[in-house]
Amino acid sequence: MIVLRVSQNLNQATGSIRRFFNETDIIRWTDYTEHSHNNEAYYRVSSWMRLMMTLYFMAPSMQPTLLPLVTKYFQKVGYLD
Repeated sequence: MIVLRVSQNLNQATGSIRRFFNETDIIRWTDYTEHSHNNEAYYRVSSWMRLMMTLYFMAPSMQPTLLPLVTKYFQKVGYLD
């Protein structure tokens, strides 16, 4: 809900939100890469992707930030070339 509120206020710095998403994405993928045999790591990446997809549709101002991250997820799991 915080991200939705901030994304609706055009006066907020989108750079901070963009950094948050990019840094969290790196953390999720690093964890998955280091523990790919662990189902928990997969579920964290999968949940992260679902959150980003939800925000993509609920916060249109965040679409430029979220689309590359969602696309990367689908590429890494083999849905996109």
